Amino acid sequence: MSVKVMVIDDEFIILDGMSSFPWERYGCQLVATARNGQEGLEKLEEFQPDLVFTDIQMPKMDGLSFAAEARRLKENVRIVFLTGYDSFEYAQEAIRVGGSDYLLKPMNFRKLDELVRRLCHEIEKENQVNRYYRDLQKTFEKEIPYIRSKLVNDLLHGRIRDRGELDHQMEAVGMHVEKYICIAITRENAHSQK
Repeated sequence: MSVKVMVIDDEFIILDGMSSFPWERYGCQLVATARNGQEGLEKLEEFQPDLVFTDIQMPKMDGLSFAAEARRLKENVRIVFLTGYDSFEYAQEAIRVGGSDYLLKPMNFRKLDELVRRLCHEIEKENQVNRYYRDLQKTFEKEIPYIRSKLVNDLLHGRIRDRGELDHQMEAVGMHVEKYICIAITRENAHSQK
């Protein structure tokens, strides 16, 4: 599964340069470009990128406003800010809105290479973990009927005596019982004499 990338910048030369970057080499795919943050939000919803490179100063909606809104729409999106200004205030604001990094324009290929390599690796690891948990959840959901049956069987055979443990196990398999009572069932031997 490739990492989906979007680039937002009002400068054509930056969009053109980032479009010609060898994304495939890093296991990435450039899925969209935009000229401002407002257009970027529309494309974020449409293409669901994992990694966004955005200029900070743009018309209509700047990159910082875009990032704040993008985080609300897709909280795990990685955002890298691009700017021609070496300003500490921009860097602080970029961190405050959840930016993953900050690159100065014009961009140095070596720094961009290192950054893309690192972020794509992080995203791939996160995606692997998410896939693992989804698979685990599916397996658990398939096994719930068996687990419920075993829980009832264990309860009937006296293998669960602690109420806290019982409540915990019942909640884990979605058995919500407001009130319950215990009933003792004994089986008499049909051949015994009374």
